[in-house]
Amino acid sequence: MKVNAWQQPWKLAEKMERAGVLHDSEVRADLVGVHLERLRPSSGVAAFINFRPCLHFCHMTEFRVRETLAQGNSDEIAEDVRLHKRIVRALRGKPIHRPLMIEGAIVSNNGQIMIRADEKTRIYEMEEEPIAV
Repeated sequence: MKVNAWQQPWKLAEKMERAGVLHDSEVRADLVGVHLERLRPSSGVAAFINFRPCLHFCHMTEFRVRETLAQGNSDEIAEDVRLHKRIVRALRGKPIHRPLMIEGAIVSNNGQIMIRADEKTRIYEMEEEPIAV
């Protein structure tokens, strides 16, 4: 699922750069303080029953690298962000308008930033609002 401009994907790219993530790399990382909303399709029967998770990076406080899975190069980090379907499914049922921790996500950056989940990834509500550093 593509992340739209109003979800502020450049905030994610900015935090990744601060954490030393390079273009063409892949890391296992924690995304601290992201927020979730639910979007409803605009028309048809689906508009009444389906809600699509929508992840916002505007309040994200930290991108914490746990492990580097593939080294990168010095090119610029992309600002085009996509969420893999497994992480989209994992976001369903999570609380909206509250800070979330995505712990152990796999984040790759090669022309676009892709956020994926596997069996080591956990998503949970943070008990307190994170403080930006």
